[in-house]
Amino acid sequence: YSYKVLYFENDHEKTFRAPKAYPEQSMAVAATHDLPTLRGYWESGDLTLGKTLGLYPDEVVLRGLYQDRELAK
Repeated sequence: YSYKVLYFENDHEKTFRAPKAYPEQSMAVAATHDLPTLRGYWESGDLTLGKTLGLYPDEVVLRGLYQDRELAK
């Protein structure tokens, strides 16, 4: 058995794994208790909150995170 979190199931090119590529007997989830909800992820609410809380060292880092998120969609 295995537990797979959607956000982390991608290759080095950031392409998400196809459902049939998951191991048998695995469970895939969109979020966990310590990750943003699917809506929060899609709308980048976690990144916006992180900016408000001062979690990122500068705007360059934050901009890169937003860009990565858009590419992941």
